[in-house]
Amino acid sequence: TVPHKEEICRYLDAIDAEARLIGAVNTIVNRQGTLTGYNTDGLGLLRSLEEDFGFRPEGRRILLLGAGGACRAALAALARAGAAWIGMANRTRSRAETLVREFESKLVGTTFASFSSLNLEAEALAAVFPGIDLVVNTSSVGLKGEAFAALPLAALNPRASVYDMVYLPGGTPLLRTARDLGHRAADGTGMLAAQGEEAFRLWTGVSPPPGEMRTTVLRELSSR
Repeated sequence: TVPHKEEICRYLDAIDAEARLIGAVNTIVNRQGTLTGYNTDGLGLLRSLEEDFGFRPEGRRILLLGAGGACRAALAALARAGAAWIGMANRTRSRAETLVREFESKLVGTTFASFSSLNLEAEALAAVFPGIDLVVNTSSVGLKGEAFAALPLAALNPRASVYDMVYLPGGTPLLRTARDLGHRAADGTGMLAAQGEEAFRLWTGVSPPPGEMRTTVLRELSSR
């Protein structure tokens, strides 16, 4: 679905309220010729964080890397789940600033404390890393084995977890570095499986057996 999650919205007949809030769609259901868009990424992320880390966003400080469609889903889900602070660091900071303004207006009345935008630069990140509980890479950096150019992970709170939505055999450079520094780290396999379970339910009306999809994904990835 990358990079078409936002662009696809204008071709649909209807969009679910959660997907409309996010402004991105990753699942389309055809009901007698009417195409309705949904977004299962946010739910998939929350389930994966719980399964991989036992992490719940309520009252926590979270930094998102990137500002695209996957970031929008993560932002909406984490804010609704009660995160105390969510920062967005993006190479083009203006895009992160636009997301802050948009979601501050959309989420009036929720329990989130604040949103912030940051430059994706070592100095800016080092200033906030000591107080962060979770870092989530929502961008495509790492998909081809590349690393972030300026990510001072050594400054990160030692108790913080690192989650990379990208999944590669052996892990992305971000995850390998995080593990070397002693952080709990996980890739997007759990999110992929969990959002797929929800998509399957939307398409069929039936929930797949718990764990079946994740087991299948892991088996397929290990065979590559």
